[in-house]
Amino acid sequence: MAAIRKTLGFTQEQMATVLNVSFVSVNRWERGRTRPSGPTLDLYIALETALGNGHSPESIRQAANNDRGGFLFRLFQMAYTSTVRRHR
Repeated sequence: MAAIRKTLGFTQEQMATVLNVSFVSVNRWERGRTRPSGPTLDLYIALETALGNGHSPESIRQAANNDRGGFLFRLFQMAYTSTVRRHR
């Protein structure tokens, strides 16, 4: 959890805002006291997948500045598309 946040350059407070949870939740997850579940876990997976697909932390941070619906749409779009072009 912390690795994704740090790759994105977010503080715990900023990550909490992006995930729409409390700072305490992010802090507990990163300390291993609890784990995210449900939609929040899906967001972590989408963030990790978007980064793995070659999307830059900056592009994800920019998307996070959008309204909630716009951010979620853009994040899942990044998670399911790769920046690497494949030749057929």
